[in-house]
Amino acid sequence: MNANFRYMLRRYRLAIAGWGLALAIVAVIAVRLYSTILERMEVVEKLMAGMPPLLVALAGEASVLATPGGWLHVKFFVMVPILLGIYCVQAGAGLLAGDEERGRLDLLMAYPVSRTRLFLGRLLALVTATGWILAICWAAVFLALPGSGMKIHFGESLLPFLNTLAPLLLFEMLALALSMIMPSKLLAAGAAGFVLVASFFIELLLSVEPALLSVAKLLPLHYYRGGLALESFGWPGFLGQLGVALLLGVFAYWRFLRRDIRVMGEGSWRW
Repeated sequence: MNANFRYMLRRYRLAIAGWGLALAIVAVIAVRLYSTILERMEVVEKLMAGMPPLLVALAGEASVLATPGGWLHVKFFVMVPILLGIYCVQAGAGLLAGDEERGRLDLLMAYPVSRTRLFLGRLLALVTATGWILAICWAAVFLALPGSGMKIHFGESLLPFLNTLAPLLLFEMLALALSMIMPSKLLAAGAAGFVLVASFFIELLLSVEPALLSVAKLLPLHYYRGGLALESFGWPGFLGQLGVALLLGVFAYWRFLRRDIRVMGEGSWRW
């Protein structure tokens, strides 16, 4: 399992560096702009007063922008699940199905390695890669805090990133589980991506159309706190997302143990 874990982690190294540094740059810009917004908060409040509700939902209310957690959430963390989530669903769907469609997985299983070791080694590498991407962002944010006007301590700065990890793992496990029952990784990634995008936009429109609340409660991002975790972490939602991710991971493992591995190419529906 260790060799498989290291092999997969090496495959993820470019994604870790690329996504981590790109998101870190955006995060640092958001942190450094906070002091500027505080100085012009009266102007911001006047602008917000005349904006349509949908634009206010997109930009964030002035009262929320005035707090470090609210500012970071609106200007950075609200976009992380949809941006990084796109990578997560692709990586989750291709964790096993990708090599299966290329004809590699069948060759790997010819070696004296159990399916359990193969599955757990790859899964641990994917979770570790996701954690490293968020760790790079956190390090950049923490280093940018001095002089930004944000009074956030070391332990507090970890909370938004820990809160962000839960929905990302959920979407990874969802894509992985779907790849075990759908004919191809493309279909699995598309289905998981649809849930991700739907959850994002329904949550965005919730402040404008409260009737969507019943639908929003069924989707993962309704329980995501992001930067607002600095004020209230939301432990029930966080643990609930991790619980659903665990169930999806167990289901994917169960399916992987019992399904036939294709020699190459995409599969077909089995009714």
